[in-house]
Amino acid sequence: MWSGPVAGSYRRRKGVVHDLDFIVPRGSRRRSANISSRIPCGEHPGPGPTKSSVRLKSGVQADLRVVNNEPIPYALVYFTGSKEHNIVLRNRALQKRLDPNEYGWLLWS
Repeated sequence: MWSGPVAGSYRRRKGVVHDLDFIVPRGSRRRSANISSRIPCGEHPGPGPTKSSVRLKSGVQADLRVVNNEPIPYALVYFTGSKEHNIVLRNRALQKRLDPNEYGWLLWS
C-alpha cells in the first residue's frame, strides 16, 4: 500500500487529531483514488483532480492531496502549518513579494 508524506496536525504531533492529511505524488494519482476507494469508511465525499477524501468509520476524515513531485516540500509546509503559522508565513512572504501556496512560492512584480 502507498505510504507518502503525512501532513497536518498529525505531522505536528498534536495531542488531538481531527483529520488526517496525506500528500500524494502526481504519478500516484490513479493509485491514490484506488486506495481511497478501498479504505473501509462510512462515506466517500468523492475524488477530485487533486484531492480525494474519505470519512473513516471512526469519524475521522482522511484527505489525500495530489501534487507534482517538485512542490511536495511546499505542500508539506502549506498543509502542515497551523492556521496561525500559515498567516504569519504568508504575511512575511508577501512582504518579500512572494505568493506562497501548496505548489510553490511565486515571485510577483
